[in-house]
Amino acid sequence: MADTNDTGPSASPSEIQADIARTREELGQTLAQLVERFDVKAQAEHTLDDVKDRAAGAIGDVRDKTENVVAGAKGAVKSVFSHDDVAVDADGVTEPAAAIGGGLPLRSRAGWTDLAPLVVASGLALAAVIVAVGWRR
Repeated sequence: MADTNDTGPSASPSEIQADIARTREELGQTLAQLVERFDVKAQAEHTLDDVKDRAAGAIGDVRDKTENVVAGAKGAVKSVFSHDDVAVDADGVTEPAAAIGGGLPLRSRAGWTDLAPLVVASGLALAAVIVAVGWRR
């Protein structure tokens, strides 16, 4: 701290008192800065707040990515197992027996019907990895 003492031996008592008041104010500010710097509890609370904010952001990102993966997997499964002709009853509901026995055509590629569970499982595994990595940070 620089010496701001402008009073000399010929200073009036009011100048000396003003200099003392200014020095006390500067010392008070310096002390407050030191207390803040060495307040471990306050630093821990600030760090905890930062970590909470980052975790909330990461969870939101993971949620969005997971929803996108699940939506993509649902779309892929629907495209593999969709059919052009639907066997429906009087209420407009597809009857499982009619669908199976009726020979509804499936739009599928060779071997893709076996991959549907793998696609869903891969999406869920990816979501789990993203969550795990997010929690480690």
